[in-house]
Amino acid sequence: TTIVKFGSEAAEEISKCSDQILNSMNMNQINDSGEMLKTLKNIMDKFDMKEITADEKQGLFGKLFNNIQKQIEQLLAKYQTMGDEVEKIYVKLKQYEGDIIKSNETLETLFTTNVSYYQLLLKYILAGEQAVKEIDAFIEQKNAEYAQNPADSMVQLDLNNLNQAKTILEQRVMDLKIAENVAMQSV
Repeated sequence: TTIVKFGSEAAEEISKCSDQILNSMNMNQINDSGEMLKTLKNIMDKFDMKEITADEKQGLFGKLFNNIQKQIEQLLAKYQTMGDEVEKIYVKLKQYEGDIIKSNETLETLFTTNVSYYQLLLKYILAGEQAVKEIDAFIEQKNAEYAQNPADSMVQLDLNNLNQAKTILEQRVMDLKIAENVAMQSV
């Protein structure tokens, strides 16, 4: 049980950090911003410089006498509507700006937490590798005892237990190394 749980807290916390990072990426916001850019492009396509510049052929006085007041009202109404649409987009952009600032703060916190657990995880990996070396040395010692007294069933039982513990610990260290890779990807 001790070997199976070895380093599990750090590995679980790294997994939680990774999950939080993935959950913080909201695809709806990305899709909404794409739609907003399309709307802005449509507004810009409506903008016509010819409508607001003087027609040189008619001259300024010619325009005055050709229902200029009606044209100006239509022009102002059109651009007022466009202005309202641009203002709505501006409000959304400010909202996205706030969301991005909040997301960046969250990601910074997750990054710091992840690095902390990553460092702890490295300690567990190194400790696990050291423990495997110590078990190997102990197995060699027990093999020497068994060679001297092959009839001793307790030494044989100890060897079996040590080999099982070594196998489980090696697997646990491998699992921790996988968690280390996940942590590096998250960072």
